[in-house]
Amino acid sequence: MPRACSRVASTVALAAGKNEIAFRVASRALELDPSRADVLAVAERTASDDEIPALEGLYHRLSDAALGPYGERAVHYRAARQLEKRNMIDRALAHAVHAFEAVPSEGVAFVIMARLAERSQQSAEVVRAIEARPH
Repeated sequence: MPRACSRVASTVALAAGKNEIAFRVASRALELDPSRADVLAVAERTASDDEIPALEGLYHRLSDAALGPYGERAVHYRAARQLEKRNMIDRALAHAVHAFEAVPSEGVAFVIMARLAERSQQSAEVVRAIEARPH
């Protein structure tokens, strides 16, 4: 299925309430063109809890395809926010740490990482990421 068709098909499936199909088609569209944030939004919206590992796989592929560390940070920050909304705190924290490691600064990635660490009781992961950051 061509790229444009995949994007349209995922949106049509979403509008029709066919979440499983929408997620599957959006996933395929992102494999073909990882730059499509609109299609990522469809995948995020339609992923069931059982599809979270597949959604995380999409985030990792998008991170690998990102242009530079700021793109990588953006993907993992987005993943952390989405997973936090689903109350999947440990998974969200892992992405927040990746976001911080991509661009270690005292910005939004640091803030979400600290907040999630407090909620997950896994502060050791945050300490490790902070200690590893270049000074």
